[in-house]
Amino acid sequence: IIDYTGGLRDIESKTLRILHDNSFIDDPTRIVRGLKFAVRFGFELDKHTLSLQESYLKKINYDMSYKRLKKELKETFDLNLQSAYERFVSQKIYKLIGATEQTPPMYNIEKLINKYPVDNVWLVYIGWHRDIKNLPLTKEEHRIISQYRELLDTDIPKDDFSIYKAFVNMSKEAILLYTISTQSDKGLRFFEISDIKPSINGKDLIDLGYTPSDKFKECFDYILEQKLKNPDLYKSDEINLAKSFFESN
Repeated sequence: IIDYTGGLRDIESKTLRILHDNSFIDDPTRIVRGLKFAVRFGFELDKHTLSLQESYLKKINYDMSYKRLKKELKETFDLNLQSAYERFVSQKIYKLIGATEQTPPMYNIEKLINKYPVDNVWLVYIGWHRDIKNLPLTKEEHRIISQYRELLDTDIPKDDFSIYKAFVNMSKEAILLYTISTQSDKGLRFFEISDIKPSINGKDLIDLGYTPSDKFKECFDYILEQKLKNPDLYKSDEINLAKSFFESN
């Protein structure tokens, strides 16, 4: 074996190093690739490589391939490793996504996703970044980020009914992003109560003699609110609640 670059030695010592000093300037996505290899295989950047990375991250050229950046970010965070996120934050690699200054949220995302699995793992890790839309997002990924931003702009009271109504139409990824950013347990509370739903439907109300109207929605909300307080309600109890609602409205 003729090893011109000392690669075998680096493999044995679990060291990552760039081949020349302009490597990150030529392709800044190599920084994320280095992060991926480090957490995946248990390697560390050598001191010189780390120094060059730190220097580049202080003066980033944003004229880069965001398509390639997204690919590396997705491959890295789809591993679902908290260690990747911690290095991403501590080494300030998140600055590659955009120049907007912000403080990354600290949360054990790996445990969160293990408990509440999602399809778009990588987006839960970095979707909080204000410049995330610099990346070429799919229609579904745009939808998740829009939902997340909507949740951030919503004042959500702490009662179960308000929590249910705020999160019921949101993607799981958006709810997890909200949880990570706000360090609030409201989204996690929604997961606990999300299976609670009224048993009666519009046909049941019509069979009771009521004419379809906007009151139907108000009635279902009223029943839902009561069922969140008492999940053991039977359908017969819900019918009695519906009768009581229409009698008083």
